[in-house]
Amino acid sequence: MVALQDEAMATSGRYERGEHVIDPATGGTALSVDSATVVGPDLGEADALATAALVRGVGAAAWIAALGPAWSLHLVVGGVAYTYGVAFDSALGGTFR
Repeated sequence: MVALQDEAMATSGRYERGEHVIDPATGGTALSVDSATVVGPDLGEADALATAALVRGVGAAAWIAALGPAWSLHLVVGGVAYTYGVAFDSALGGTFR
């Protein structure tokens, strides 16, 4: 569980709707990430960033970091969880690697 106050959380993933997100670089389905969750101050941006992170994969941590400390990212890749940002640090006990 992640406790939020005055923040928004959005998740994009392949588990419920299947392979529905297209990678614009390849024209194929984005397959490298199982799910991407973004926490930040705006729900619309969090939703867009979660979908983009689903496509970008672990490289998304760099541009989430560039947005500032208000933004956090949690990815699941092949059953392994990767986190970046304070929203997930206490809940998941780790940082992005």
